[in-house]
Amino acid sequence: MVFATFLTPLFILKYNDDIKNGDLTEMTYKNLKALSNFLPAYIFNVESFMEKSRNVKKLLGEVDICFSVKSNPWLIEYADVFSKVEVCSPGELEICINKGIAPERIIMGGICQTAENFQKAVEYGVKRYSIESERQLDLLRNACFNAAFEAAVLLRLSNKNQFGMSKEQAREIFSKQAELTNIIIDGIHFYPGTGRMKKITLTKDFDYLISMLDELDSFKIRCLEIGSGVGVDLFGESDNHDLIAIVSEYLKILKNKYEVTYEGGRIFAAECGIYIAEIKEIRKNDDRIYYIVNGGKHQFSYYGQMFSSGKPTVTVISKTPFDKTMTVNIVGALCNEGDVLVKEIELPEAREGDFLVFHKVGAYSVTEGISLFLSRDLPSVIIERECEFYLQREKTEIHKLNMRRGKERRIGGI
Repeated sequence: MVFATFLTPLFILKYNDDIKNGDLTEMTYKNLKALSNFLPAYIFNVESFMEKSRNVKKLLGEVDICFSVKSNPWLIEYADVFSKVEVCSPGELEICINKGIAPERIIMGGICQTAENFQKAVEYGVKRYSIESERQLDLLRNACFNAAFEAAVLLRLSNKNQFGMSKEQAREIFSKQAELTNIIIDGIHFYPGTGRMKKITLTKDFDYLISMLDELDSFKIRCLEIGSGVGVDLFGESDNHDLIAIVSEYLKILKNKYEVTYEGGRIFAAECGIYIAEIKEIRKNDDRIYYIVNGGKHQFSYYGQMFSSGKPTVTVISKTPFDKTMTVNIVGALCNEGDVLVKEIELPEAREGDFLVFHKVGAYSVTEGISLFLSRDLPSVIIERECEFYLQREKTEIHKLNMRRGKERRIGGI
């Protein structure tokens, strides 16, 4: 991702075309220094997100696509290329309502749903639901009955894990369709897993789905909502077009019989985001060199980075030219020896006050961190749109979430 010139009322930030090579102008450093009050920060490039989404849709064979809100809720208002957005919690539904996402574009799913959750969704006008159990179906049915509302339901099939239902349970629910008031069983939802990086895994997932569909063939199944969990190379430059090609071939087969929607998050959003932190201290202990930044492991993560061993793309931004490279460890501000962002990565010899840019953090990184640890502030969130930066969330103090709020009160006892 190459950044051009960005302007906002808050600050001006300029990059040249050689950002990935570390060949940056002094003006770039000065403007980043002016931005330091907002760091650490996530920056999400809207044009990159939209272009990637359009390209993936084309590679998939122009099927309808659905964006998984959990992957990055900050991007949903820019998800025009998606026919639907998927929410899995009452909080995600509230975000969609706040952003003015039309209820007919929302599909609500997820485990541990309550009667109140379904009532809220029905009141907003959400018509499409992914149901994981007969219990959920009863809760939704009651919410629809009380509101004189009709909902379309997809039965989520399990991939032999805690999510969804077995084909036997699905068959039983399909057989009761005539008895279900206010509910239309419209199809099947199948999401086997996430971060799929092997062709054989994707092939097994789709073959398993097709075998289950064959066993349910006697029932009317109009729609399929499918998320194959295609992975993204977060630690290299290889694309995932070979994986998308496998998915596309299976979707082509399924489209002959069903109305198909492809659901995803990481595949669309991973490459549109960066995380910027400032090097506050450089320390050498024994033979190891540490870049200590004002962020931490609690603020972002890379899927598959076991024990910080993966080597993501990291750019050093400095006001002076680099003389040499060196092997360093990037660590955060937590008082925990596990707060290692990257181990033993070859980077230019930086200086205190320089900046580190972590690439491909557009999906999940912003939502999966252990954010409350050590009561460190949450990082800023910045949207880049049409060459301008827009602050979405300032650095947020969270220490109040780790202390009593208001007067203590007794709520029960034994």
